[in-house]
Amino acid sequence: MGAHAKHLALARGAWLLGAAALLLGAFTHRHDDPWDYDEGPLLQASALWREGDELYVTVPFNKPPVLALWLRLVFALGGQSVPAVRLSLAALSALGVLCLGALTEGAFGALASVVCVALWCLLPEVPARAGAVMPDFAALALGLGALVALERAQQRPGWRPSVLAGALLALSLGCQTAMVTLLPVFVLSALWRPPGALHAPSRVLGTSALAAAVTALGILLPFDTAALLRWVLGYNLAGREVAGALAGRSGALVLATLVQHRWLALLGALGAVLAWRERALRREVARVGLWWATTALALCLWRPLWGSYLVLLLLPLAVLAGAAVGQVVRYRTNGGRWALVVVSVLSIALLWQRAGDHVPWTGRSYEALRLRRDLRARVRPGERVLTDAQFEVFAAGRRVPARLADTSFKRVRTGLLTMRDLERELRRPEVRWALLATGRLEELPGLVPWLEARSVGRWRYGGATLYALPPP
Repeated sequence: MGAHAKHLALARGAWLLGAAALLLGAFTHRHDDPWDYDEGPLLQASALWREGDELYVTVPFNKPPVLALWLRLVFALGGQSVPAVRLSLAALSALGVLCLGALTEGAFGALASVVCVALWCLLPEVPARAGAVMPDFAALALGLGALVALERAQQRPGWRPSVLAGALLALSLGCQTAMVTLLPVFVLSALWRPPGALHAPSRVLGTSALAAAVTALGILLPFDTAALLRWVLGYNLAGREVAGALAGRSGALVLATLVQHRWLALLGALGAVLAWRERALRREVARVGLWWATTALALCLWRPLWGSYLVLLLLPLAVLAGAAVGQVVRYRTNGGRWALVVVSVLSIALLWQRAGDHVPWTGRSYEALRLRRDLRARVRPGERVLTDAQFEVFAAGRRVPARLADTSFKRVRTGLLTMRDLERELRRPEVRWALLATGRLEELPGLVPWLEARSVGRWRYGGATLYALPPP
């Protein structure tokens, strides 16, 4: 085995360690409280859809359907449980780490890939979110897979890698629309022919585009088009009107993220400068630079910009930071001693910052465990719970009214969920319980007095209150 093969084998071992670390963390914390409110609506919507309600028509769902399709598959294979879903999504996140390593290795070498994977997995938010029931990391893994497949399509005979690249890109966009930031990178990578490419760029891009279109149609056609557009497009556009109150100014949040991760940003910027000095690497620097620029621009324009999206800004920086270390250690630049010193100082500062960070695991609260136990004991199968804590109801094996699978602040503040809507649901005979826990439904004036006046039982669990409603 030659030196290059040994380095590549060691690098792949390091990627596997990073992927295994994410899986281990997700396994250890598979029973934790929700990382984000969105976990509950995603679980409830997918379960309700599997049980017969129609997604987008009776079940509100403001995302493309790929994640719901994935959850439905997991429910069929592993049961409708939080741990099964979280471990399946952690597996996708782990595959994303392997794709990240392969992508960085192909661009900047084995050492750069190891550094990149390590920096990504050491970001405090990444281990905590690897198994979270949210679309971001699953979509990212599919998008990275598309870019890796595209590289293979340019270097290997046959049309299958191009088809795979297009299909994975469509699945990524169908999981999280924020992955639109990968489109310019994908197109540039296809058109900017690398050395040794076997196929014309137009052939690779055309085949991938056709595969993406067919995949997208296959995903979307089974659903009611008007209902899908109403929730995925209309609802999210309506959210822009209340974005400031919900999440703050997008540009300020992006800037705050870069300041918070300043050492990673500086090391990434230096990596771009050092790699650009080598002519053979300019294509790779341009691709990653475009990736970061389109991500930053999209996030600045995204409204409301949730904090969960901001980690997407850091992945291209991790790739370039890996390039910085790889360039200096392998003496592939003319940077001289100053480059070695600066990279060393920035690396030490970055590691020092990471050492002071803590992974934001949510843990398991006693009150949440008690609430789930009582929900299982009190709520009969078939009865529905009106709530703004959908995760707790799902974890107890119970369901919410289909039209109230999502009771988010955005839906309340845009006027797309009103007290009249709740009263209509509360009149249904199967809605026998109400659980207020997150403050979302309490923003609707009149709900708490309505429940206080009509409930026949009341139990408190920390900040949550469970109401028993009288029989019809």
